[in-house]
Amino acid sequence: MTQRWINPQCDTVVSFDTVDYAVNGSHLLGTIKTSYDKLVEMFGEPNGGSCDKVHNSWDIEFEVYDGGDVVDTVYANIYDWKEEHRSTSKRGEYEWHIGGVWTEHRADWLLMDLFKKSPYPEYRFFRKGV
Repeated sequence: MTQRWINPQCDTVVSFDTVDYAVNGSHLLGTIKTSYDKLVEMFGEPNGGSCDKVHNSWDIEFEVYDGGDVVDTVYANIYDWKEEHRSTSKRGEYEWHIGGVWTEHRADWLLMDLFKKSPYPEYRFFRKGV
């Protein structure tokens, strides 16, 4: 399910895919308002672990290319937080938490860009062929 995105302003390509391992050392970087259905459309069914504080989550890896070579890898996760029931975040628009490594805000910028909500031009990527 790897998808590629292009930023024509800085000649950079980003690909993303879900990963089968937890993004360790993650903490809250921001939020994004979208629906559960849009997340499933983009990333498939939730692949992250659940616990007493998280019911639905996705672990995602971005690879940033420059000149055909991977120059950076950015890990992110999207999750609901402290909901009483696992269906709460599945109804309509929901304010999802974005997690990543505490020094790496590109995780939330890249995720916001995938949903066309990024205010940062250096992280405005576009799906190939769109």
